[in-house]
Amino acid sequence: TVILHRPKNPGNIGAVARCCKNFGAHLLLINPRCDHTHEEAQKRATHAKDLLLVAPIVSSLDALSGFDVIIATSARQGEEDNLNRFSITPKELVKQIPSGMNLAFVFGSEDFGLPNDILSLAHFTIRIPTSEFSSLNVSHAVAILLYECSSQVPIQKQLLANKEQLVVLDGLIDDITNSMQTLREQQITRKKRRGEKFLVVHC
Repeated sequence: TVILHRPKNPGNIGAVARCCKNFGAHLLLINPRCDHTHEEAQKRATHAKDLLLVAPIVSSLDALSGFDVIIATSARQGEEDNLNRFSITPKELVKQIPSGMNLAFVFGSEDFGLPNDILSLAHFTIRIPTSEFSSLNVSHAVAILLYECSSQVPIQKQLLANKEQLVVLDGLIDDITNSMQTLREQQITRKKRRGEKFLVVHC
């Protein structure tokens, strides 16, 4: 299932519906900021109008709880202070996902992307490698990701963490990160004290 979070452009929703139809995926909208049945959306959807017009609209992130694997997308590469955006490529993703699982591909709005509260729920965050300009049109990103997954070689099914387990894991990571930060601060303090002692001895 392709999930669009707060999309604002009817044409993009229509184009995404067309991609979903091409690859046999469903479409779900979370808090859209436009009319997904708009003339422009239907024009861009072409042969996928039927899928577009029946696309469910939800207002809560609880809709994500019904999926085995949540795959978020981000144009930004994660950094040390934002592990939620640590990402892999679509080619790397297909090596991790067992066949036969109920997948949710979540795409952010055209202007803001996905917020951290959704990224924190994801099992994987995907970034599509590009050249200098990293932001793709959402329909292009959907097409690339669905194509890569459609060419997936089946792998053995495995258990993935659920929402509650991910929360626990996030807590453990925070504890470790805080411990490392505390250790780093202690090391800096000791170095300063050694430096002060060195100055006192040699003055």
